[in-house]
Amino acid sequence: MFAQKQSDYTMRRLQRFLIVTISIHVGAAVGVAWARDPFLPIGYHRAELEKKNPEVALSAEDAATQLKVQEKSKAEREKVQDHEWADAQKKLNVDGFVRSTSDALNRERDFVMINRNLYASGMHLSLTNQAIVFTWTIEIPNYRQVNFKRVDAVRIGVQPPPVQK
Repeated sequence: MFAQKQSDYTMRRLQRFLIVTISIHVGAAVGVAWARDPFLPIGYHRAELEKKNPEVALSAEDAATQLKVQEKSKAEREKVQDHEWADAQKKLNVDGFVRSTSDALNRERDFVMINRNLYASGMHLSLTNQAIVFTWTIEIPNYRQVNFKRVDAVRIGVQPPPVQK
């Protein structure tokens, strides 16, 4: 009886070893399917990085001037116009004002409700309009008055122009 249990145990270990060995060899043959990142969506494939051409070598001055030209053209292309700021600001609906009094500190704070969210003076407000993320700082100078101070505007999905060689 002991010999039977020993041989069953040995057979189970051998089966596990064979299964693991076969799956490793099959996995190596299949390759990418087994090495997939489990947190990525099914069917998603990462874009392969472009291999840089080591034969093309630029001097430091040429590289610096090319970088400046690219940054200048990018800044001109991505600059957000005043009419785009105005269009985005029209999307900000001021729903109401709230004044809060603290008994412990004996001070009042003013809040404004914009697009169903409550903001205090000095808080940042972001809004996406026409593939541009606009950011303002909220200023409440007096009760029932609100000013929007422009902070930043970033275009979404703008890809840099291809580098010509």
